[in-house]
Amino acid sequence: GFASTEMLLSVNHEIAPAEMALGAGPAPDNCMDCHVSNNIDFTELGWTGDPLSGGQRVDGGESVMLDRPAPTRMD
Repeated sequence: GFASTEMLLSVNHEIAPAEMALGAGPAPDNCMDCHVSNNIDFTELGWTGDPLSGGQRVDGGESVMLDRPAPTRMD
């Protein structure tokens, strides 16, 4: 038979360094990590396409992200 085992993974398992994270860097270049890059499948997230390229929410709701300022880096 098989012995019961446990797998312990470190907290940083499969997490990229900050400088490689999506959205890292100055705006607007940081937006392109997800938008107009095919890195995010916006249709799987409930959009007709990339909202930056005119995609609309399938449920007809409004995007709250387009009216917000770029996030402030805290490092």
